[in-house]
Amino acid sequence: MILVGNEKFHEEIKGFVSQFQFQKMSLDVFEIAQVEFRQVIILSSKVLEVMTKEVKYKLERAPIIMIYNDTGRELPFCSDNFVFEFSSKSNMKIVQNQITLWDKQLQQYEFMRSHFVSLQQEIITMSEKMNGQLGRIKKIYEIQTPLRKLKSKGVEIVSKYSVGEDRSSEYFDFHKSDNKISIFMTKTNSYLASALMMKIFQEEKDQGLFGEKKQLLFLKTLREEVNELLASDDIKTQILIAELDLSTFNIKGFNLGSFRFVSSHHNEFETRHLNLNSEFDSSLFEIQLNRSERLLIHSQGFERSWSQKNNTGLIEDILTDKKLNSQEILDELFFKVKQGRQNSFTDYDCSVIYVEVSKNAILKI
Repeated sequence: MILVGNEKFHEEIKGFVSQFQFQKMSLDVFEIAQVEFRQVIILSSKVLEVMTKEVKYKLERAPIIMIYNDTGRELPFCSDNFVFEFSSKSNMKIVQNQITLWDKQLQQYEFMRSHFVSLQQEIITMSEKMNGQLGRIKKIYEIQTPLRKLKSKGVEIVSKYSVGEDRSSEYFDFHKSDNKISIFMTKTNSYLASALMMKIFQEEKDQGLFGEKKQLLFLKTLREEVNELLASDDIKTQILIAELDLSTFNIKGFNLGSFRFVSSHHNEFETRHLNLNSEFDSSLFEIQLNRSERLLIHSQGFERSWSQKNNTGLIEDILTDKKLNSQEILDELFFKVKQGRQNSFTDYDCSVIYVEVSKNAILKI
């Protein structure tokens, strides 16, 4: 323990602390000393009356302070770490028991703190290893799904994905059933939430996620499952679900995120910055495609990666270049977001879905 006061204080308190190990300090020495606050401090009440701001700040950092007050006056101020006050008239056994009690509690605290620091370091090391593993998994996903294509009834859908260096996770899929195609895109900062949404979509897509009622039911289920598993405001989840009617070339669905639409016909589409917990009605959208029209649906990660590269050319310029086919368009877009990087990663996860209606497509009116 540390005893802080003048020589008279040290002499008066000697009987109370004789059985303990202690270090004596004057106020001046205590003010400049490099003190590790891992022991009980016993302080003369007179120190409180003359101490500087620096000493007061130092005392505020101490976990446990006991006050020896033989002046008969009230303390000039109190603090939460003042745990016990005694004087020369106090029962010596009671004071010694208090010192023993608080010293044991402090040692237990230090023991727990040291283990917590060690555990924290283990968690950081484990997290770094997991992030490395997850990075490899994301890279495998990119290799397995570098480019997906689907052609049906005058419509071509192509998608591409690139792994980002951030800790977010993006996933997309599309699925054809009868005369419609369902489109699904997600972005979240939780790998657990991403895995859960992938699982639910895989289970539901074969049943057909077509029509507003089915989509709403799917979104409600998804919201309940994600919020039940990860009840945290720190988890940010975005989702887009839509259906493309191959007879009318109408796309309708819910954009509960910042997924952006870009059209070769220069149509303007509002980008709403929503998330899975936003109101469903505010996320409803509908797009009517025409013959020869190209539509790009891309994630917020692609938008951010594109913006950080200070690309002078607009996405629309690449999309409207008639000399480029679908694969060349996506290759050019991803070349630009990876330009100048030392590795094959982008700044953020990037997901893009490209939709093109043939100029000869039969449109049902």
